[in-house]
Amino acid sequence: MISPELEKRSFIRMKVESPVQIYFDEKAHQGICHDLSATGMGVILKEEPHLKAGDPVSVELKPGKPGVHAFIAKGRIVHIHREPDGVLVGLQFSKIM
Repeated sequence: MISPELEKRSFIRMKVESPVQIYFDEKAHQGICHDLSATGMGVILKEEPHLKAGDPVSVELKPGKPGVHAFIAKGRIVHIHREPDGVLVGLQFSKIM
């Protein structure tokens, strides 16, 4: 049975726990990719970011395997939520490199 939450989404999010760099304020910030879909990504950051909805960001997810290219995308912040492990930053992709 598909949950009502999944039915609302056009693209299902996959759980991905992998290191990711999120770039904003001209700096790279280390985080963990929480989930990934065709249109966006959730990233857990340890520290409270100086971000707000609508801010532009770039992300780089490195697979950690030789010969596999990094996933690089540009986008914007759509939400920020406090979580037990840090801050969950949701972003929507505008361009996948």
